[in-house]
Amino acid sequence: MDSMITQLLNLQEKDSNLIEAQTQLRRIPLDIQTREAKLKKEEAQFNEKKSGLQALEVEQASLDIDLKTAEEQLVKYKTQQISVKKNDEYQALTKQIADTETKIDQIEEAEIEILIKIDEEKEELKGEQETFQKARGRIQNEISRLKESETQVKTSIKKLQEIFENTYSEVPDTMKQQYDFTKNKLKQKPPFVVLLKEQRCKGCHMKVSNETASDAKSTINIVKCENCGRIVYL
Repeated sequence: MDSMITQLLNLQEKDSNLIEAQTQLRRIPLDIQTREAKLKKEEAQFNEKKSGLQALEVEQASLDIDLKTAEEQLVKYKTQQISVKKNDEYQALTKQIADTETKIDQIEEAEIEILIKIDEEKEELKGEQETFQKARGRIQNEISRLKESETQVKTSIKKLQEIFENTYSEVPDTMKQQYDFTKNKLKQKPPFVVLLKEQRCKGCHMKVSNETASDAKSTINIVKCENCGRIVYL
């Protein structure tokens, strides 16, 4: 293979390794954000379940207060009934006592229903808590690994940068200019130097002209695909 192409392929290899590491480094914070958002969602769903149980407990406490108030009122009515002498007052208190007893029955029934719901919610929440804790632990571990990876990739980039710069410095200026121009045109997305096989560019997979195919046989000039602009070689 032509030494010029060999140099460019060697440069591309070092450059591609560096670009890949840099891309990975840019992706890590996004991956961390994704997992943090997922963790917040898991927490929100679990807290919503807890809030539902807490609302039931508040309702049960309110019913308990209403029950005690009604029971105290019932005792008061019965005490008053003993001391009244007029029949109409007695009958009025009898009705109030009956109404209060009905109210007490209704409160007790409602409280029993609430207590059953609370027991069911507590049992369900227990399972939800176990699921949430496992999910939280898994996501937190993933975030920790990503942060460790971020540190490692940063260290790797420094080494790859040094390797690339050393290789780049050994390439002739005219080749550097052609390589950099191609790289910028392709928005730093390798490969920049590709094989020409059966008159097709292995970068864009388009067929090149006979002239380009013929020029690629030369070992003097850099030849580019007229379709994508990549440097091509045979």
